[in-house]
Amino acid sequence: MEFKEFGVRLNLTPTVLADERIMLKVAPEVSELNYAQGISSAGVMVPALSVRRTDTTVQLGNGESFVISGLVSRNTIKNADRFPGLGDVPILGAFFRSTRFDSSDKEIMMVVTPHLIKPFARNTPLPPLPGEMYRQFEPDFFDLIFLDAEPHPLPANMGFSREE
Repeated sequence: MEFKEFGVRLNLTPTVLADERIMLKVAPEVSELNYAQGISSAGVMVPALSVRRTDTTVQLGNGESFVISGLVSRNTIKNADRFPGLGDVPILGAFFRSTRFDSSDKEIMMVVTPHLIKPFARNTPLPPLPGEMYRQFEPDFFDLIFLDAEPHPLPANMGFSREE
């Protein structure tokens, strides 16, 4: 038996260019289990993997964003239910069976915003990580429902030191 990874993966390869420009090679990949194309071995169903991937290269300035999407998945499933025996009778069988089509569409969209950061000097105290303020945030029921509780507004730099 061999383990195969599946899910959403985003590979980014940044290159810093002159004038604070960033060239990004972006390669998103989405994979999911596909039981329709799977195989059965010793009474165990082994699903196949359906993989969708693309790649592109973009140039952005510090803090500029871009959106990549289009990894679309369409699934249509036909379910047929019938009353045993009566569902197979010509003409009358139509009253004892039903056919249902289920379809689903999925599309993944990613927003990427690169930032240029300066390295920290040795022994410099590190700022908190992005999202650190939410680690100990535990509002009670009253705060969540009636006060729209938040720990405090997000800081402007979210823990990154921007190069000026």
